[in-house]
Amino acid sequence: MSKHRAKNKQTPDLSTDLFLTTALQLAEEAGGIQQVSLRKLGKALNVDPTAVYRYFPNKEALVTAMVERIMHTCLPDDEQMEGDWRVRLTALAQRAHNVFSTYPALTIHLPSSPYIRTPAGDRLIEIGYQALRDAGLSDENVILFHELLYTLMLGVGQIEAQFGEDLEDERKATREHVATLSAIDFPNLHRLVAIMVPDNDVVFQFVLELYLNAIESYTSGSPG
Repeated sequence: MSKHRAKNKQTPDLSTDLFLTTALQLAEEAGGIQQVSLRKLGKALNVDPTAVYRYFPNKEALVTAMVERIMHTCLPDDEQMEGDWRVRLTALAQRAHNVFSTYPALTIHLPSSPYIRTPAGDRLIEIGYQALRDAGLSDENVILFHELLYTLMLGVGQIEAQFGEDLEDERKATREHVATLSAIDFPNLHRLVAIMVPDNDVVFQFVLELYLNAIESYTSGSPG
């Protein structure tokens, strides 16, 4: 009896939320959503795999739910949705940046995963399209600027995945490398080495501001 009670004490209260949170953590550690299996998920939670199958009948269902969780986390809240196009696009970008900061390794591998349509994913696209239309872009530019936003967020996310939040090692390596170069042949590298490798949040904010300003430039009739 005592052994039975001890085992139950170690078993977590199972829920869809717990499974998905754990699955995303496993995916981050493994370097991709497709690396997670129902068996690995059960083992991580110290439960029999059959317990996982009661929530997710197969791996496809689990992966779809994981993607939906990520997409849903990127959705703006009600107050942000009441703002103008700039507020809504900023919210989309900021929330995506937060997700990529939480799960940086997934940033690199998510685009190569099988394309999965989920309700939250469809809603994100709709919100982005509507915000870009409200900005005054043509239909063709709505599509192009939406793709650009996705590309920019992935790019910033991959910087996060490669270097993480602690950039001191990268800065040190950069300074040491520049010190081996000729100051005559590489004057700008020597001049700027002290401020090279900026914080990821600084890069994100700069890229986002350029993106929003580019939209205003197109809608004012003076692209570039």
